[in-house]
Amino acid sequence: MKQNYVMIGFLFFLLTACGSNVDMVRGSYLEQFKQTKIGYAFESYFSDCYWHEFETDNKSTIVQFNGSKKLEGGIFDALKNDLKSGKIPVLKYYIQFSINEDNSFDISYFGIAFPKEFYEKENSGYDEEVFKLMGAEKQEDGSFLIPITESYKIYKELNAIYNNLPPLQYLLN
Repeated sequence: MKQNYVMIGFLFFLLTACGSNVDMVRGSYLEQFKQTKIGYAFESYFSDCYWHEFETDNKSTIVQFNGSKKLEGGIFDALKNDLKSGKIPVLKYYIQFSINEDNSFDISYFGIAFPKEFYEKENSGYDEEVFKLMGAEKQEDGSFLIPITESYKIYKELNAIYNNLPPLQYLLN
């Protein structure tokens, strides 16, 4: 009986000592933003936060973060008159971290889903074709998911996250 308790204690230690890849990413720092852990920065900036881990078809391990952010200030001030509903749109972020064999990680995907409000109004300058030209994919909810591939745009978005600034500032420059 005593051996069973020792074995259970050892297994519990192994499971908690190892932690998950999600915990590793959440508890780590990005090179450019060493003042705040990733998890704290993301969970302070976004609402509806969700972290999960999955394996791709080619056996790569991915940690994905999903979060929502109201589009207030910055670019929203320039666009608000063009939005059909007049309500503050909510952007959805999808950020993936590819886990390397040495337990380091890289941001491997950074996408932002723009809600229907951006293209529903006539003459707003934004329509489905504009989003498709930007490489966006239409989602089931009608939003368009745009992959952000330029490193300076990713840096600007991360800077907004870490410094609590309005999103999409690179669109104003």
